[in-house]
Amino acid sequence: MRALLRLFSSVQRIGKDKKHAFIILCGIALTCVVALLYLLQPVVLSTLDLKIYDFLLKSRSGGTAPRNIVIVDIDTKSLSAYGQWPWPRFLIAQLVEKLHDMGALSVGVDILFAEPDRSLLRNIQKNSSGDYTMGVKKIIINLNRIVQETSAAL
Repeated sequence: MRALLRLFSSVQRIGKDKKHAFIILCGIALTCVVALLYLLQPVVLSTLDLKIYDFLLKSRSGGTAPRNIVIVDIDTKSLSAYGQWPWPRFLIAQLVEKLHDMGALSVGVDILFAEPDRSLLRNIQKNSSGDYTMGVKKIIINLNRIVQETSAAL
């Protein structure tokens, strides 16, 4: 309540001095105009905003990108050679290790590992019925073949 009384008394004092009242009214009017422009977002201002943003990004850029960037893609040829997606996680890990061994300073992996790895032994045991040792042996033989082929290809 005291704050409102102080504000009201300040407004009364400003009202007595015409110069200060004009400055405050100009500030309030400018604030209202800016708020209205923000809410309406005219096409001219949006375009101007985007042009200014583009200019700022271009002025801050570090120049041209390095020429030694390599993108490793899992394409149709890879899928036909190593089996359907998703590949076992150890195979992805070996691919990343091989890239580091070949001199990669950093590796970005754009893969979402949302589901558990189906090639883990505990998942194979859980999802199979009966004697699973023969199936596991076949999977291990196939995975070893995939690892050898991947290492040879890289």
